[in-house]
Amino acid sequence: MKKNYSKKTKSQTIKLVVEKGYSVKDAANEMNVSEATVYRWVSNHKRRLNNKVEFNKREIDQLHAENLLLKKALFLSRKKEDIFEFIYENKDILSIQRQCEIFGVSSSGYYKYINSNLSLEEIHHKKITRLVKEIYLKRGPEITNLQITEIINQHKRITSQATVARIMQKHKEKWHQSHSQFHQDKHVVLNFHNKDTLFDQQSKVYFHGEFAKQEINDFFNKYSITNMTKHTDSTVENVQQYSIDDNLLFKGDNLYALHHLQKEYKNKIKLIYIDVPYNTRNEKLSYKDSLSKSDYLLSLKNRLELARNLMRNNGSIFIQCDDNEQAYIKILCDEIFGLKNFVHQIVWKRSNSQQNNTLIATKKEYILVYAKNKKHLTFNNEPITEKQIKSYKFEDDKGRYRINKLQNQKMGHYDYFVMAPNNEKIKYNWLISKKAFKQLQEEDMIHWSKQNIPYRKVYLSDDLTIVPNDLWIEDDIYGTTRQASLELSKNFSEYQFTYPKPEKLLEKIIKMASNKKDIVLDFYGGSGTALVSAYKLNRQFIGVEWLEDNFSLILERLQETLRQYAKKSNNSFISIELHKKTRS
Repeated sequence: MKKNYSKKTKSQTIKLVVEKGYSVKDAANEMNVSEATVYRWVSNHKRRLNNKVEFNKREIDQLHAENLLLKKALFLSRKKEDIFEFIYENKDILSIQRQCEIFGVSSSGYYKYINSNLSLEEIHHKKITRLVKEIYLKRGPEITNLQITEIINQHKRITSQATVARIMQKHKEKWHQSHSQFHQDKHVVLNFHNKDTLFDQQSKVYFHGEFAKQEINDFFNKYSITNMTKHTDSTVENVQQYSIDDNLLFKGDNLYALHHLQKEYKNKIKLIYIDVPYNTRNEKLSYKDSLSKSDYLLSLKNRLELARNLMRNNGSIFIQCDDNEQAYIKILCDEIFGLKNFVHQIVWKRSNSQQNNTLIATKKEYILVYAKNKKHLTFNNEPITEKQIKSYKFEDDKGRYRINKLQNQKMGHYDYFVMAPNNEKIKYNWLISKKAFKQLQEEDMIHWSKQNIPYRKVYLSDDLTIVPNDLWIEDDIYGTTRQASLELSKNFSEYQFTYPKPEKLLEKIIKMASNKKDIVLDFYGGSGTALVSAYKLNRQFIGVEWLEDNFSLILERLQETLRQYAKKSNNSFISIELHKKTRS
């Protein structure tokens, strides 16, 4: 006769076997139940448990697949034919029926469209096009055709770089607009009431860029060149003309000077450095520093637009400013040079001491760096210092080395698994392709951390220079305003120039962003430090200064520098005065 056992007995018996590790025989003896019954109870329990786990796993896999699909469909249009093609391309990820439910289309409509409209070649090409678009929009405009091809083919080769290039050539402009609209970059602009005008600071007149073109043309034609003088280490003489190879110093409105330079120096300037007025409303400074916010930005905009035309395709501009206008200048320059050509913002410690008459003392200034075309821009590396050599703290048979990251969640364009030394498979957004990673492994150029993170080895013997950084705080390398003031007062005590920039700072910038015989332009001449430093470093210079005292200071500094470097080639400069023509 079959015995009936309570649920409690059954539960306790299963618990003895499953949780406490009893054998079936021991559990049967303990609970006074036959071994066959205990075996049946435990088997049924395990079967139900496995079925539940399997069901949960299927549910989770389904949710993962749907989530992946929705991410891929982020830029999918609502056209039915696009949706049907998308479903076809992803039928291996999620069932056609479920995709139709998600995207709100009928399955019968899908089958009708697929069976009557597309060949296999067309479907494959549309799939590649969609993959290229997804990768481009996800990774951004900087990604190359080669990188897109490698990402598509990382598991199986399904397309060529030539095919990707043809797709990009056809669609890139439209996709780029979509990318910009999606990220809303185009909406970050400065708006001020006189933005579309040209501002004559002397007469306080505004000329609208669209409706006053003739007046603007007349405005620029109302100046003349006078007092063209050539200076050498021992002579000063009047001249009638200058050549494109001469060092130049203009006295006058830099707006006129920049316009005057357009014809002969367009696309020829390698480096522009300007220390712009800080617009602090301080009347005790050595330059005009008080304009309304809109006039200040307009004045700078008019000049930067002309200056950009003068820059070489591989040229750059360094704009020194402080907290008063930095945020506005940054956005203004994003518009003029393009956000994609923003290089970096450098912080320079201008002083060791501080004043205690404000809520927070100011000890730093900013230097905004932009390129004419960032793709073509290169900077000169710096010699490695003793302090930096200490970062080469690892060593192997080849010598001392430091480590560089190979993965980057934001910038990594490659997605693949690698095997760590402990046989763990790891996956990141990699900065290099799988092929390049394997090559580094073969050359023993991978350093594995204790956390099983791979890094590229960089040997000291191969790395005797480093790229510049953005924190310039060492006095002995970058100088301070106090050092610059002492430099001036020692040799030019009759001039009281406020907040001059040290030669160390300008030498650093010029060495970094230009080479010998390149042209350096400073159209806010100030005390002339940029021009003097450029000359000492064998660069050609062009400077502009408006105010009489500052111009005289620059003249004397340059003449003194010529005498110090009398044996240099091109040991001269030409000063030029710009004046508005008087009405006859």
